[in-house]
Amino acid sequence: MAVTPPVVGPTLDQLREMLMPLKDVQHPTRSVFQDSVRATQCDYFLRHVAEISLELGKDQLQRCPRKTDLAARDRDPPPRSAPSLLAGVPRRQAEAIRRQIETAREKEHKALKQAAKDVVLPQGSVAVTAFLDMLMPPGLLEEITDAAGETHPMAQARSLNLVPDKGCGCSLPEIDTDVYGFLPYWMQGGSDAAIPVRFEKFTRMQYMGAVLRNNGAYVRPDGWDSRGGGFARRVNQYGVGLDMVLYRRDFRTLMHQDEQVRKDTLAVSAAQVGAMLDLRHSDWQGDLEALLPPGWRAESHVYDGVTVFFEPTDAEAADPAFEAFFIDYVQSVVKLMQARKPRAFHLNLVIPQHLMGEPATAFRFRNLLAIMQSAEQKRGKDSQLDYKERGAAAATYKSTDEYGGDSPITVRFLTPLGMGSDLNKMQLRNRTDFTDELNGADRMAVLGSVMPVLVYTGGEVAKPTPSAGEALDRDLVYIGWSFGGVAFWPVPVPSVGAGELVLEKLHDRFWSFLDQDTAFCKLLCPMRVPLRLGLEALLVIVGTTLLLYGWNCRVRRMGKVILLVLWAGALVTLAVASAIFSCDPTLNQLRTGNTLLVVIIGVLIVGGLIVTFKPRVEAP
Repeated sequence: MAVTPPVVGPTLDQLREMLMPLKDVQHPTRSVFQDSVRATQCDYFLRHVAEISLELGKDQLQRCPRKTDLAARDRDPPPRSAPSLLAGVPRRQAEAIRRQIETAREKEHKALKQAAKDVVLPQGSVAVTAFLDMLMPPGLLEEITDAAGETHPMAQARSLNLVPDKGCGCSLPEIDTDVYGFLPYWMQGGSDAAIPVRFEKFTRMQYMGAVLRNNGAYVRPDGWDSRGGGFARRVNQYGVGLDMVLYRRDFRTLMHQDEQVRKDTLAVSAAQVGAMLDLRHSDWQGDLEALLPPGWRAESHVYDGVTVFFEPTDAEAADPAFEAFFIDYVQSVVKLMQARKPRAFHLNLVIPQHLMGEPATAFRFRNLLAIMQSAEQKRGKDSQLDYKERGAAAATYKSTDEYGGDSPITVRFLTPLGMGSDLNKMQLRNRTDFTDELNGADRMAVLGSVMPVLVYTGGEVAKPTPSAGEALDRDLVYIGWSFGGVAFWPVPVPSVGAGELVLEKLHDRFWSFLDQDTAFCKLLCPMRVPLRLGLEALLVIVGTTLLLYGWNCRVRRMGKVILLVLWAGALVTLAVASAIFSCDPTLNQLRTGNTLLVVIIGVLIVGGLIVTFKPRVEAP
């Protein structure tokens, strides 16, 4: 099949049609943007070729030629040695097999070259494969990527002003997968207007963040510490965790530091990251929480996790110097978390999708598995932390002695995908399935810790097309079954772009089959800490009054007045306790277990025994 070509590249109309779907889409990295461009290029190519196929009566192409199978990649991977597929085969037999393979490859190559010579195309036409390449030459792709990039000066950033969307409640603790949303520091824009967020559809938020400097210090935007409560308190109120994103892009200086300078850099970094993890809420609620019993206080720290977001070039990722720095840096963060046990932390690593598991890079599966095993605890029946794992079988994947962590740390690998992620998500799964560095339980443990990061259209709210909804639904179905969760860049907002569609599909596939909170609990759950303080005050007041009534004759002489006060206080206390018991997410295990029933039965038995065997005094 042949098509009429452009002269040297795409026409303006073709370029406009390929790039318009990317308008108002935020991409976290250059490689993700280029993946999106390739996806729209492929869509345009398939539509154009489909029209010609109908005219010529030929079968339509279902996939772009460069992606003939799931193992194919759009870009060449970093150079690496081929894995040995003949391990264990006798030497002579292995050499004979290799010669046969090389001979077959040479014959195939010659046949393809001869077939290409035999093809005679009409004048003014080119093969479809050439047409695909002409739509987006590599040089043009780099120019478009450079032009599409945006800078976000931290000096102009405003503190985030997040508010709950209408009808929003707390995140449901019963979900067995993670759902992340990114909060870039520039998300507020140039206005202080409130941003409505549907917190109940997420388990954790990622605040972007802090930029690593050459000396190990961090540059952070205004409002990162959420002074006076701020956005971090709002996130915490709705039962959602918050992680600080640590970002770096250029590694030429950090890779080539001598040993002592690197130690000093990592020491400075560790001190500042440790200070971020120790940062506490500075608002009235944080001050009053000290009055609550230790086991009933809300999380008083602003951040309970870290996301390492390094964006090296392909050449840097394949450099052993970057690999050494990356491992040393991540391990320094792990040590910080372990030094603060028994606090629970999340450690998230952002891994480029096209480099995930590449053996010649720092992101090879062997390194990722080693990081996870050094950080996470060995799973067991008595594990205290409620890990997000899909059933008992998933927990056994991390039940071996290789998991040597001594504190509750959860590791996740975040892999950003571009638009048109139908094939990208399958390629991501394919990377874990076809590798010699993972097998058995280790393969499933890594797979269960991978979370694809999806992008979506922003800008003005527009009615979504049916195809967009179907594509997103396919993504979430596949991701929900194959990986440990899903993340979105940035967090979907109902009033922005396709945010409402994303939240609707996310609810359908991740949250809809869980027991939903009632409207009453959605109102009370964010107020759980003031309610806890109120209940504590009521218990003290009613208990003190009851003691005075029993021990002081003057109080008893008040007659019906004091009895009325006691009954009213008891009823109010019971109502508040019932509301907290029904709606507080920290009491979920108590609600679903038998502990409370056992306590009530025990009280009734003891009370019955006291009444039955209490000594009686004969009437005079």
